[in-house]
Amino acid sequence: MEAHLRAMDGVRWRDAVDPEIEDRLAAAVDELALLPVLDATVARIVAAVEDPDAASADLVAVLEGDPAFARRLIDRLDDPGRPPPLRVRTIRQAVLGTGRPALHRLALEVAVHRFLAETPAAGAARARLRHNASVAAAAAVTIAARTGTPPAVPHLAALLHDAGELVLALAFTPSTCAALALEHPNPTDRARAQRTRLGVDHAVAGAMLAERWNLDEGVPEAIALHHGGATGTASPTTEIAVVQLAVQVPHLASGGEPDHAVLWAALERCRAPAALLDELLADPAVAAPPRPADRARPGVAASGRPGAQPSTSSSPRSATSAASRVL
Repeated sequence: MEAHLRAMDGVRWRDAVDPEIEDRLAAAVDELALLPVLDATVARIVAAVEDPDAASADLVAVLEGDPAFARRLIDRLDDPGRPPPLRVRTIRQAVLGTGRPALHRLALEVAVHRFLAETPAAGAARARLRHNASVAAAAAVTIAARTGTPPAVPHLAALLHDAGELVLALAFTPSTCAALALEHPNPTDRARAQRTRLGVDHAVAGAMLAERWNLDEGVPEAIALHHGGATGTASPTTEIAVVQLAVQVPHLASGGEPDHAVLWAALERCRAPAALLDELLADPAVAAPPRPADRARPGVAASGRPGAQPSTSSSPRSATSAASRVL
């Protein structure tokens, strides 16, 4: 039954796009896809993590082959906002001290933040996109664990849930998209305004980009429906529901009003209580995610330990009071 619902909603989100608008989006997607989010280094890390016969030395060798990526990974591990920060000085320490599942997720996070840092399409929205990606990804992993949902699809979809903002900026104009973001700080309201004025929202645009990148099955659909689709309440699978809950967390953490309709639909799909949101925003791993590193700082080698960076997230106390409004 769940697979049937998945197929139905998958068709709905794609068929809702006008052909002329889809052509316009496709050109923007092709341009962004020239900078792949999951490049060869990340693919090799993922393959080594998933290979039971691969040794830790294999992972070390992959990272040593891409010093710039290794520096970003170590920087992220060593950030004081990471609860707790993992003090590492070498790539080997990073691999052995992190653990394979966590290293898998961390590699994806570094790759996404590197993409956001390097693509000029991010523009003035860069900081917001990076922060929201960090918070939502941390929330997705925690929600998946609490609800017994496999975390791979929710984690990657949460990281990329707002990538469609970049597609829209290229397909239309950055000034148009910036004006919509300023006028509609609430992400659900902004998605509705995008559908009205542009004929498509950032969720569908992001799903098209995820498809172009050939990301894992389920990731494009989870991105497309992270605001509940055209109805605002479509939550056909637990993986999608986890993403829908997770992407509300950055907005709640900043004191914003939640999207009650999609939250209740997602909580029902996950069979989770609304109090889960309060628990998430009281969790340091979610409320204070590591600050994403745009680039390696001068003088920091791949085997060195980067310096501290301040956290940019909201306090757990204010976040919890925001989440309580869902109840």
